[in-house]
Amino acid sequence: MSDVEVIQVVRTRLERRGKGTVDDVMRVITQYWSMDGALLWEEDPVATPAPLKNEPPLATPGASPLFERKFRRGERVVYVGAGARCGKVGTLIRRIPAWGDLWAWHVTLENGMVEGWLESNFMLCH
Repeated sequence: MSDVEVIQVVRTRLERRGKGTVDDVMRVITQYWSMDGALLWEEDPVATPAPLKNEPPLATPGASPLFERKFRRGERVVYVGAGARCGKVGTLIRRIPAWGDLWAWHVTLENGMVEGWLESNFMLCH
């Protein structure tokens, strides 16, 4: 890196984008704009991300089963963590890094909205 500069940006959140269908889920979009009105970038939770270089493989030879990736996009899951989300059902959209060695998923709920859930807080629906 040869240059770093702190700049001001305007962050906006679009309350809804999408038709609420399986192919076009309803979601919240975050956009970042320059001070002169140019769109700099957009965060869309269902956009296809570039592969992450540090994402662990589905299963590592010799790894503990507790640390193997066990979920796949499109699977239905139920939230089993504490709080108001407990019992919510959703469909996995994409896996994202949370912090440290933890991973989370963007999950489409039955009402079409998208939330982020830590892998340790949900299990597959059977």
